Amino acid sequence: LVLMKKGRSRSEEDDCPICSLPLPLDRKQSTFMMCCTTLVCNGCIVAAEKRGMDLCPFCRAPKPKMSQTVSMIEKRVDAGDPLAMWHLG
Repeated sequence: LVLMKKGRSRSEEDDCPICSLPLPLDRKQSTFMMCCTTLVCNGCIVAAEKRGMDLCPFCRAPKPKMSQTVSMIEKRVDAGDPLAMWHLG
């Protein structure tokens, strides 16, 4: 009950969009999905792979080829996505 009164110490943007758990601070434990420019925890990726899903666990799009990834990220940058801007550099 005390935990509910204290509030969150991290923003909800730091949560995995699938399981809603906080993303690990170690970036090696989460993956940037190029198709939807979303950070997803590796636990959700492993769970999707165990179910035989070879698609993005968040948007369900097929994983893009390397030649398509830069154009996909540039499209998200043009749309004003800050995570895509950060990833593109």
